[in-house]
Amino acid sequence: MQTGCSETETTPQCTDAAQCRRDEACHESTCIPWSDAPLLADFEILQEPAGSSLIVARVLPEGFPRERVEHLRFSLGDGFTGWGESVTHRYDDPGIYPIDLEVTLEGYRVLRASRLVTIEPSQSTPTHAT
Repeated sequence: MQTGCSETETTPQCTDAAQCRRDEACHESTCIPWSDAPLLADFEILQEPAGSSLIVARVLPEGFPRERVEHLRFSLGDGFTGWGESVTHRYDDPGIYPIDLEVTLEGYRVLRASRLVTIEPSQSTPTHAT
């Protein structure tokens, strides 16, 4: 090797974390160590049809190393709490509810995300026997 030269290691290009090693994150199209990556928690709310009282809150696949997670907790805005990557819940009453995700990583680092879900009044009119 010539003086002043060094071997360079190429960093893999990526479009999502699945293309990187387990100890890496995909950040700005490059696989980088999790320790250097900006960590974030995010989730999506699935609701079919829109306004339905049944929802699924699901953590998005990127943002933090899964092997370092101690707890994943959803607060559903109506007094109920769910644990894990995905939570299914049915709301009893119409309204706008905050859903909060809290991710606790090893070393007690906490990541948070929040979204609102709208539950519409039921379109069916209840019938009562007389």
